Amino acid sequence: MTRRSLDLNRVVWSILLVGLIVSIALITAGLIWLLLTAGTFEPLPAITAINLLEFVVYVAGNAGTGETGPAFLIYSGIAVLLFTPFARVLASTLYFALKEHNWKFTCITGFVLTVLMVILFLV
Repeated sequence: MTRRSLDLNRVVWSILLVGLIVSIALITAGLIWLLLTAGTFEPLPAITAINLLEFVVYVAGNAGTGETGPAFLIYSGIAVLLFTPFARVLASTLYFALKEHNWKFTCITGFVLTVLMVILFLV
């Protein structure tokens, strides 16, 4: 393996690991909070969001209104988990464009990024 591929692998690995750890921490904290306050894992409020963008707006809207309870932590963890693959592809695209100047792979990862954006934010 070349030094360049090791750099990209470290970047991707770091993004995926941090996203997973933050997501697990948020969801676990929310579940523990829910168990301590309610004594049970009661059903969470229904989510009316259709895609990731609406979901993030929903979670941020709850934070803006001061409704930051266990559901907020759990939903934030889910949002982080859903956003992690998007961040990984975005980092790969930027890496190929800005560091490697490899326009072939920049176009390929840019296409994948576009498809992910449509799926996550519009569908």
